[in-house]
Amino acid sequence: MVSSVTEETKEFIIHSNDEAGFVEVTSTSTLSGVRKLIIEEFDTEQLPSQSAGFAFKVNGIRLSQKQEARKNAFELLELQARVEIFPRVNNDRKRKIDNEDLLGDNNSGGAND
Repeated sequence: MVSSVTEETKEFIIHSNDEAGFVEVTSTSTLSGVRKLIIEEFDTEQLPSQSAGFAFKVNGIRLSQKQEARKNAFELLELQARVEIFPRVNNDRKRKIDNEDLLGDNNSGGAND
């Protein structure tokens, strides 16, 4: 006998373009997974731009795409967090960090030189 275990799902509400939409998530879903579901399930007009280039805001705070993998969707539901998607700014320049920026300017005599 084959037994099927179904994992609990919940509707995860996403706000975009002054509307709300949803995708179904499980207890292991992260915002990275939610991103994939949004791209698969939302209509083009539900997306904040005509491409898949969007970012998340949780309670008004923008998340980087790297942080999405650490944000659990079920936990955000429990916290009753407001999740929005908005167009990602097209920024073609690469992020450049100098050692000076990381270590601080050791040649300066004070913070306000």
